[in-house]
Amino acid sequence: MIGTIDSAIFWQGRALDYRNELDDFVSHNCDLRGLELSSDEWDAISQVASWLKAFRSATTDMSTMKKPMLSTTLSIFRGLQQHVQEILRKLLDTAPPQLKKGLLDAHLKLSEYYYRFDQSPFYTWAARKLLKDSNAFSFLILTILVLDPRISYEGVKEDYEDDEDLLTHLEDSRSHLDQYFKQNYVKAKHGTGLSATGSTSSIGPEVGSPTKVNFTARYQKKGRLEVDELEEYYKLPHEDFDSCDPLKWWLGRRAQFPNLYRLVCDIFSIPGTHPSSNSHSSFPDQVS
Repeated sequence: MIGTIDSAIFWQGRALDYRNELDDFVSHNCDLRGLELSSDEWDAISQVASWLKAFRSATTDMSTMKKPMLSTTLSIFRGLQQHVQEILRKLLDTAPPQLKKGLLDAHLKLSEYYYRFDQSPFYTWAARKLLKDSNAFSFLILTILVLDPRISYEGVKEDYEDDEDLLTHLEDSRSHLDQYFKQNYVKAKHGTGLSATGSTSSIGPEVGSPTKVNFTARYQKKGRLEVDELEEYYKLPHEDFDSCDPLKWWLGRRAQFPNLYRLVCDIFSIPGTHPSSNSHSSFPDQVS
């Protein structure tokens, strides 16, 4: 995909660099007059070149990740989708209809791939393997985003604030995640049956022996209070996306969230890229 975008940007850039020379050459050759570009057409070329640079930036970021995490890939994907949406909003009514159609097609294509991220059965298989649910793929995607401390539940909620359907799906997924987490990762708590006063004889102390009393019983370690790890995690502010390493973040908090850490290890083991991601190369074709 990067090669396709680079080629388009290169030739469009060359044309813009030599715009005056090309106009002058065409104007002096009668046979080429029909190919002469208007100012609006030159402006359209300039716009498309700038849009393609955004696609190149996104694909470069996804393909050069040092730690290819699916949450990072999905975040970049979503950001590119929102970038194209913002361009569409600002596009003037006088813009060529071909440009509008190309941008709209690109936005729809990005939406399609965001919800069906990879045509390979790998990710769907991973969802079924982990969640034992044939319809778990979309839930898996949201779980990966929510458990990334750079994004978290609040970050996804902000992303979806303009779409009621997505917000509803997010809340449903949150409830599903809570249920799944408690059923599969939270260990049942059992009492230890330890006596606070220590071991004593059932028939009383021997004659002449002092009664054994545990004077430090009040300092003995109490049983760990029940903590809803998911709810505690949701209360934390999300981390900076550029400086936080999600893997190190969770490793440093495995004592605070021991059960949730186990779920994260399973979820984050799913890679963020796949060879068949080259199928996304059709994106720039929509606007070029």
